[in-house]
Amino acid sequence: MNCPFCEAEINNTQTFCYSCGKSLFTFRQETSQSAENENRQKVQPKQESIKVSDFIQQNTTSISQKSFDSYQSVIPKPENHLALAIICTLFCCMPLGIVSIIYSTQVDSKYNMGQYAEAVKSSESAKKWAIGGMIGTGLLVVLYIIFFAFAVALGRNI
Repeated sequence: MNCPFCEAEINNTQTFCYSCGKSLFTFRQETSQSAENENRQKVQPKQESIKVSDFIQQNTTSISQKSFDSYQSVIPKPENHLALAIICTLFCCMPLGIVSIIYSTQVDSKYNMGQYAEAVKSSESAKKWAIGGMIGTGLLVVLYIIFFAFAVALGRNI
């Protein structure tokens, strides 16, 4: 079986696609209800079926409480790296640390809205910016020490 949103391979027991993070619960519920209604009424099959793009547009912005609970039990929340971002801001490079803080605060809100893929991207960006700020500051300190040692060495030889 394939995910109706990203066409990734999924099994029948999954409630969310591990690739895109979208809920499969509402899609399965809607298709099963329409199948039950057709069986009850013994009517001819509908000429028009629901388009996947229309379904995605209608159901990506909201998640029912039942599917949201199953979503949180299936997919763990990504690390937000907020502590790393704050340390980078206070002790290393403030501009890069602030960017890291912004990305790290987006992780929880995106996860709670059901946007798992975007939450993972924000988590990775927060970590990347914080580590970049720390490495950049470390390189500047090393260059400063080398420059200072070189200046002292030249000052003694003159």
